[in-house]
Amino acid sequence: NAQQKLTHVVVPYPTIDDLTVDIAVYEHKGDKKNLLVILSGVHGVEGYVGSAVQLMFADKYLSKVNSDTGVALYHAFNPFGFHNNRRVNEKNIDCNRACIDDLTDFKADDEKLIAAFNAVYDFLTPEGLRRGGFEEFWKFYFGASKAILRHGYTTLKNAVASGQYQHPRSLFYGGNDLQKSVEIFREFIKCVTDGYQNVIVVDVHTGFGKIFRPGYFTHHEEISHSFERLRKAVPHLESASITRQKDRTFGVYRIKGSALEYAQKHSKAQNYYGFAIDFHTMHPIRMIRRMIAENQIFHYPDTPNKIKERVRRQFMQAFYPISSEWKEHMTHFAEDLIKRLSSEFDLIVTR
Repeated sequence: NAQQKLTHVVVPYPTIDDLTVDIAVYEHKGDKKNLLVILSGVHGVEGYVGSAVQLMFADKYLSKVNSDTGVALYHAFNPFGFHNNRRVNEKNIDCNRACIDDLTDFKADDEKLIAAFNAVYDFLTPEGLRRGGFEEFWKFYFGASKAILRHGYTTLKNAVASGQYQHPRSLFYGGNDLQKSVEIFREFIKCVTDGYQNVIVVDVHTGFGKIFRPGYFTHHEEISHSFERLRKAVPHLESASITRQKDRTFGVYRIKGSALEYAQKHSKAQNYYGFAIDFHTMHPIRMIRRMIAENQIFHYPDTPNKIKERVRRQFMQAFYPISSEWKEHMTHFAEDLIKRLSSEFDLIVTR
């Protein structure tokens, strides 16, 4: 009684004709108890790992899902970034800071964080052609040390990574209006979750942190039912809620305009459980350095080709390492996560 549907939604771009968001939905007729949604490519270049997780699930578990369980694989949330190996879309917008409906809400909420970001804007957004070499290398680390000493690591981390809405050419820019890819995702969530008792959304990312040890993050408050139930399946889950941030000195950070919170806002299911798995690849400082370099060559296309090739290669490896050992660890953790979720929510037939 299973029904399968594959949809390709074209996202129009002025210079590229065939960019699509690909959506595979697998449902049984009858009871709608659980819906598992796996997202990939919210940050475009991170979509390679997200796609690998989706394919692994489809290959090993899709045929075993229970008759009251649906599955939706949402591939390439940000198709421009995926196609061009960038985290952001064609407007330099970070789609995981841009999931916002109200145009008046495209702004940072914390004046302290706004001031801290403004103070390090020049460091994060260097002007002119990238030259490479030791001078640029030491200039970065000197600037990073200076910024940390001045603002403190926690404040600086939140100021940089939480999302900003005033500097279109810089990092973590959330834009100032609704993006087409966000609109597509909104309509998908409204449609696919209708009638379900529980929806579990897994947003797959890669990024900075201790290598070979993924992070698990949610916006749910630690005292909420959603957090408590997810924590049974994901023991190392951490809350990035506003309440949690008041007491944290290291680790997660609050994100505004995230896909997970947006999915909860528009979900039609009775209960919502959303979290991100972040497969770590390197230290935050090294990651930021590569992000700065990639952003710089994008805005200054006359940078020498040799330098652009090196920057792009290093940027790609920051989000999709070539290490076979890393890929094996990633696959292991992804499979373990699916088994734990299945055990808690009864997603897969185990006999």
